[in-house]
Amino acid sequence: MLSKHDCLVLLRHFNPENIVRHNILVGNVAYYIAQKMKNRGYAVDPIRVHRAALLHDLDKYYSLKGLCQHGELAYKILSSKGYKKIAEMVRAHKITTLLERDLTLEELIVNYADKRIGSEIVSLKERIQYGIRRYAKTKEEERTLKKAAQRLFEIERKMFRDFISLPKSLESANFILNIP
Repeated sequence: MLSKHDCLVLLRHFNPENIVRHNILVGNVAYYIAQKMKNRGYAVDPIRVHRAALLHDLDKYYSLKGLCQHGELAYKILSSKGYKKIAEMVRAHKITTLLERDLTLEELIVNYADKRIGSEIVSLKERIQYGIRRYAKTKEEERTLKKAAQRLFEIERKMFRDFISLPKSLESANFILNIP
């Protein structure tokens, strides 16, 4: 398993600090959710979820520059280092993956945590609206993102009703986690 330190070194090698900060916060929220689910008896590895969340935007800088498809370079880098499971989880963090296949619980946690974080914790609705404004270049892309968002809203209602009460609990969580 990658150490937290190794993840941060790798992340900082490929990205500016604003992307690193986003990934750290996504990692904290993903770990928080995974730990709650594990405590409820679900088969989830909070450390693996944390590491995948820390690295979910490993190739973000390069994809924003148009040098790669988001998630694919990160998948190749992590797979080549022997971290296939983490690589799969990173690849699955894009919202449109929800339309392509069923995600594992750990992949869902990383995907969802990313959609709750910009530079701070926000509602899923706010983050989805931002994502559509920023990334939908055509009406077809906008429709696809909205369809994927509906799927994620359904997952949010089920996930939080069953495990953590209300998503609002994350919005007020000003926490710095001591994650191994």
